[in-house]
Amino acid sequence: MSVREVEQQLRIVLDAVEVAFAHGTTPDELMPMWYDDDIVVVGEGDPCATRGFRDLMAKAAQTLLEMGPRPQVTFKIDSPILALETLAVAMIDAEIHPDVRDAPRGSYRMMTAWRHGGRGWRIVREMFAAGRL
Repeated sequence: MSVREVEQQLRIVLDAVEVAFAHGTTPDELMPMWYDDDIVVVGEGDPCATRGFRDLMAKAAQTLLEMGPRPQVTFKIDSPILALETLAVAMIDAEIHPDVRDAPRGSYRMMTAWRHGGRGWRIVREMFAAGRL
């Protein structure tokens, strides 16, 4: 599979997640759309890594609640991505417009590692920082 094909497949996943956010998809349905069971997330302001899907769900529940029922979330993949067979690394910019009155917008920069498996491409490692680079 070419790098371009991998990037197109990652874009399909991210497009589906954007639509799911906008439609108010529940966290139980939303999070498996783009995260693997073996996910590890580290980021700015976190005192320690979040390891595993169950821990990610517990941590994400409050964040998703604060975003409101139908936030507008957009992702931009910064090319080039690195891809080799069933693994890919991509820098992604996320813009979040909460569906809560007077809530601040958010911008995040994410370094993501993806693995292709039985559910397609899913993020297995993520490191994020607030703002843009």
